[in-house]
Amino acid sequence: MRALRQSLLSLVGIGLLAGAGTAHGGSGFDISQLPNLGDASSQIFSPREEARIGKDIVRQIRDAGLMLEDPDVEEYIQSVGQHLAAHSSRPGEHYRFFIMRSDGINAFALPGGYIGINAGLILAADTEAELAGVMAHEIAHVTQRHIARQMDAMRGSGLATVGAMIAAVLVASQTGNSDAAMAGALSAQALQMQRQINYTRAHEYEADRVGIRILTEAGFDPQGMVRFFEKLHRQTQHTAGAAMPEYLRTHPLTSSRITEARNRADEADGEHRDSSRRFYLIRERINAQMAARGQRELVRLNPARSPLELDFTHQLERYQQALVHQFRSRHEQAAHIFSQLANASPDIISYHLGWAENLVSQDKMEEAQEVYERAARLFPNNETLMESYARSLLDMNEIGAALKVLERLVERPGVQPRHHRLMARAHSEMGRQAESHYHMAGFHLEQGNIFAALTQMQLAFAQPQIDPRAERRFEQRMAQLRREWEMLPQEVRRAQDPRPRNPERD
Repeated sequence: MRALRQSLLSLVGIGLLAGAGTAHGGSGFDISQLPNLGDASSQIFSPREEARIGKDIVRQIRDAGLMLEDPDVEEYIQSVGQHLAAHSSRPGEHYRFFIMRSDGINAFALPGGYIGINAGLILAADTEAELAGVMAHEIAHVTQRHIARQMDAMRGSGLATVGAMIAAVLVASQTGNSDAAMAGALSAQALQMQRQINYTRAHEYEADRVGIRILTEAGFDPQGMVRFFEKLHRQTQHTAGAAMPEYLRTHPLTSSRITEARNRADEADGEHRDSSRRFYLIRERINAQMAARGQRELVRLNPARSPLELDFTHQLERYQQALVHQFRSRHEQAAHIFSQLANASPDIISYHLGWAENLVSQDKMEEAQEVYERAARLFPNNETLMESYARSLLDMNEIGAALKVLERLVERPGVQPRHHRLMARAHSEMGRQAESHYHMAGFHLEQGNIFAALTQMQLAFAQPQIDPRAERRFEQRMAQLRREWEMLPQEVRRAQDPRPRNPERD
């Protein structure tokens, strides 16, 4: 059972240390002899199939309540991730970054360009360059098609089986319910995974090499990746037994790998940044949020190795106080501190958001709207602000104004499923049930559940008096969904369609 679980963890590339071979590396390993592991001709699954698997795994993670769904944090991690990805060898690839609500130090790449980062890893990073180094490493796993190669070991498994097995192990790694997850994986024919997955050691060296290049070209200090490696390596030396994270017990770093990364970082040219104020604000937000949920003790997270001004360090202390008040529902105290911070530093959106959201929690809707409108003039295209503002407008029954904001959100690339759900709510409250079902179809489409999306479109067409322009739009979406449905393998259709089996329908 342990061997099966380790193989599955290796498959999804959990952590930047993934790979059983890394435990035995020596100084004689010559990175120049690495094959081109990113050769797309080696793919067993097509990019469309990989994306489908990845989307389904992310949906299962979200449904299990393991994802940290905080719009401010999500917007930040997306912005850093997309900036890094734009400097990769595959800038047009589909990338989605998300945060796991876990205190453990971990990160992983999934099929289809989905990259997860544990909240604990962000808290363990002293600088933004350290976080970016981990993310660049995981992006490299995607660009080099490492996951597709590892999935070669599952050649006989189907799409739904692959997604179920990977999701089961990820959920187990966060909940500790490994026995149940392993039983589920075994029932999904996971015995095929017991043989050792090849290339993992070479994948890690290549991901380091490619990741440092991405990090450097994106303008981050490449030493950030090295520092984080060294930090984790020190943890293996000073921690033992049950206290050591399973990630480090299973896949320790080697000195040769750290040396190789350091040498490459030393050769990098250009101007590099180490951190930003935004990184420290987001880190404090995660810190306070997880402490409020009882997942960890609230800690002092002062900027380290950073040229940030002393005044901002003091602001971080006040920001932490405001967040603690907010997450413990002391909204009046929180709003007071946020208002002082926003007036002192109007260029920091987190202060405006905190001020407005805590005013909403006090039902001071008019004051909140003033803060939102002021912030919207300062940050007209910020996704987190638009979503928060739209929610407050819906709460104030300003449905028309909310729809205008939401329409801008759903037209943006990388739209989140919850944005479609907000649109569905707005249209429902206006009595536009057909439009509400149309956007719920968009919600399910973004999550990869084509059958549920088709069901919503059928409900949309069943509504009376559909506007002719809307009907054309509905027909286009229905045609798109039918094409998507026809392209799904039968096993995926059976997994999504709960109705009794009908051979003609399948």
